[in-house]
Amino acid sequence: MHEEDQQTLAPKQAEPPAPLQAAAAQAVSFTMLSPPAQGDVVSGLALAIAGVGPATAEGLPAGSWPQDVGPNDAWSASVLSPSGWYVLLSQDCDLVRSPESEPTVLVAPLIVVPRSTWDSLRRSYSARRFAYPRDKFTSLKDDEGIAVELPWTSSVLKGSLQAPGVKAMRPLTGPERREFSLWLAQRTGRIPLPDDVVTRVLDPAHRVRQDLLKKHGNGSNKPEAIGVAAAERWFVRRRENQVTLFGQITTKSIMFAGLTDAEYRPDQNRIELCRAALEQAIMKKMGEPGSEKDSRYEVKVILGMLERMRASDFVEFVPIVR
Repeated sequence: MHEEDQQTLAPKQAEPPAPLQAAAAQAVSFTMLSPPAQGDVVSGLALAIAGVGPATAEGLPAGSWPQDVGPNDAWSASVLSPSGWYVLLSQDCDLVRSPESEPTVLVAPLIVVPRSTWDSLRRSYSARRFAYPRDKFTSLKDDEGIAVELPWTSSVLKGSLQAPGVKAMRPLTGPERREFSLWLAQRTGRIPLPDDVVTRVLDPAHRVRQDLLKKHGNGSNKPEAIGVAAAERWFVRRRENQVTLFGQITTKSIMFAGLTDAEYRPDQNRIELCRAALEQAIMKKMGEPGSEKDSRYEVKVILGMLERMRASDFVEFVPIVR
């Protein structure tokens, strides 16, 4: 690339956004008593975005995109989080290792979202956004929330964390940190499924489960609603055109759902009734308007206990994280 091309492709400098005001923000510490940890937030950083050709994107308004880019021109730009804050995604052990062995840390921006969106993220699952605790951000308005925007991850040199202008904060409690780490691990570590499995099977199944959970909460005694209420977690397995949805039930969950006999043993007949009704409800939803039609997939629902499943079978399943 010629020098004049480099000048053409250099992005205009964006005005850095004023970071949200936050309680207890301080310099990043690498001491043994208080090292940085996954889920902590830092301010004063930037995201590095690169591309080839005239590629731009929307979503982070603080970005400055190169102009007059040729079809084969490589370019890079600094993109700033609109909130001024970034969440650490790297594992705790990688964060404290020396830059010689782990030279970078992985971060994602925190974005301000409407309070209604934040509330919705707290109640449901999103593969791309995580509802981050808002209490420590004192300048947030009552109708605003804050969320991790995972599609915009970026590597940052670890030495950047010790720049004078970089501040850190630890808003997550112990349970919140575990929830965030689990969400992140399931998002990045799951086995990929074809997109048509998601749109033709998992999306309709998710809508059915959400609807039945709401109905059960309102007192519904339909077997399919009871079956959904009894399942603590869901897993999926795909074998060719057969997709199996495994709902994990436990002794405690079936007692809560009323699926035990007089001696508090699993009532297998009622569990089977709930399983079959739920399977039919999902298959029906897959054929309704708004769902992908002409599905070539066969769906099977299992309600079972993990300890009773063979390990050779379980390793074929992956968690459904919504």
